[in-house]
Amino acid sequence: MCQTWHARLALSGRWPSLLRYGDIPRRYRAWQTVEGRLYGVLWIAYCAIRSAEHSGTELRYTLLMDHGRRRYLTLKLVTGPGDHGEPVVTIMLPDKS
Repeated sequence: MCQTWHARLALSGRWPSLLRYGDIPRRYRAWQTVEGRLYGVLWIAYCAIRSAEHSGTELRYTLLMDHGRRRYLTLKLVTGPGDHGEPVVTIMLPDKS
């Protein structure tokens, strides 16, 4: 049986700039989109959950955002109840709560 989880992104600080088209390096715009970057954030979160060696409510994972410059971004994934008790995954920068 498959359970549905809602995902929330905590958009503050430099995080939104990763999802703006204007902040995608010009040389990558032909094949990178905001939707594609968001898909990457969620896909790598899924992979991090599947490969986690422990269970808990918090997990940190790292993305390679700019291959040519080897620019990495670490994100924090937190699970917990939503406003109505439903399971929710929140993805944010590591220094946010």
